Amino acid sequence: MFPYNMNSPRSSFIAALWDSTIVYLGGSQDNYLESIDFIDGHASVVYDTNNNFNRLKVSGHVVGDDLFIIGGTNIAVRTISRL
Repeated sequence: MFPYNMNSPRSSFIAALWDSTIVYLGGSQDNYLESIDFIDGHASVVYDTNNNFNRLKVSGHVVGDDLFIIGGTNIAVRTISRL
């Protein structure tokens, strides 16, 4: 059994294997890329933050050290101003 949990609940997200780490993003209101190092036994940590990371139904792929985010719907909270 895998002993680690994500920092926040997610659905419709992307996860990929990068070296000995699982990286994942999207599927929550959080704008960060999380990672879990399953070899060293480190718990889930925030690896990076970016407004493009809070997406639903996102797709993507890791190639070498590059993460390509493809599509999805940005679920960033937007402020609507009224005149």
